[in-house]
Amino acid sequence: MKKSLFLFVIIAFILVSCSQKTLTFTGGSDNWSVRYTAHIHETDSESIEYAIRYIGEKPAPETIDYELGSLSVHGRIVNKDTSAVTSKGGSCFGCAVTQEDEEIEAVIMWNGKTESFTLTPESSN
Repeated sequence: MKKSLFLFVIIAFILVSCSQKTLTFTGGSDNWSVRYTAHIHETDSESIEYAIRYIGEKPAPETIDYELGSLSVHGRIVNKDTSAVTSKGGSCFGCAVTQEDEEIEAVIMWNGKTESFTLTPESSN
């Protein structure tokens, strides 16, 4: 009995682990490059990670404000060594999740300048 229960738990864990879908979106402008990844756990649950990299003339700005879809961040410090802002692990539960045919609007503001561009799907698993 214990062996059967153990086997059931292992199989259930594998099935749940395999049900995650990963969607990656990329895009850029003259001064910025963005990679945005959404890990879809259920129909109303996801976690995201992203990297915003300054690719313009050096030096990179000290701080930026940005919008990635419905996410809005103000006064984020840009890493001096990598010229990037990164974030991992933002999650939502009971939310509308990212769709694989979606395009994500990006707006980045720094030093009185603004650039807007669209992130498009790169691949899906």
